[in-house]
Amino acid sequence: ISSEEAIETAKLLALKEGLL
Repeated sequence: ISSEEAIETAKLLALKEGLL
């Protein structure tokens, strides 16, 4: 996994956390 992919994944997880 590249750093950019890790950043995008972290962003998606953060969005999910915010929606829950």
